[in-house]
Amino acid sequence: MILGTTEDKQRDMGMVNNRVFEALACGAPLVTDAFPALEAMVGDTVGFIRAPGDAYRAVAHLLLNDTRRREVSEAGRRVVLERHTYDHRVVSSGHAARVSSRHPAMPPPRRLA
Repeated sequence: MILGTTEDKQRDMGMVNNRVFEALACGAPLVTDAFPALEAMVGDTVGFIRAPGDAYRAVAHLLLNDTRRREVSEAGRRVVLERHTYDHRVVSSGHAARVSSRHPAMPPPRRLA
């Protein structure tokens, strides 16, 4: 079982820490802080901490319930393998690069003599 956290700066920018995907891909149950970007990406495959005591309750529930722990572990791994592998990132990065190349934000760099 993995207890995770996200830095305030990352959370404010909607960034999800890579450890989330690594933990889930390994089939480890994850309990971490809740924020919209992460919830949208992984749904209910994670034990979310929203209030004091949530981490304790989530960990205790998973430790005492083998079936639920297995379900969450398998669901988290499936979500990552279906939507969040490095192959998925390459495809989405390629799409972003194609879009930005059609609308460059700045001129290409000049070659210095």
